[in-house]
Amino acid sequence: MVTIEIPYPLRTYVEGKSEIRLAGTSIGQLLQELTRQYPRLTPHIFNDSGQLRKFILVYLNDEDIRYKGGLEAEVYTDSTVKIIPALAGGVMKKYV
Repeated sequence: MVTIEIPYPLRTYVEGKSEIRLAGTSIGQLLQELTRQYPRLTPHIFNDSGQLRKFILVYLNDEDIRYKGGLEAEVYTDSTVKIIPALAGGVMKKYV
């Protein structure tokens, strides 16, 4: 089983769990199973085209999946997947 770490802002959609263990062979397969089990999570992970949202980063064993094959990145039994939503906010001040 692969451990998927759920960040605090997304825990509301997975019954408050901080991590979930699932079986799978690729990042895409794991995320599909995760959103199948927790459908309220889907719009926070995937866009309407079924692609990862631009502000969602996914790491496989501390490596960004964008450099490991994206959703096709292979996972192993002892892998850890981290979902990291980019956060933004604050106020830009204009200085004259």
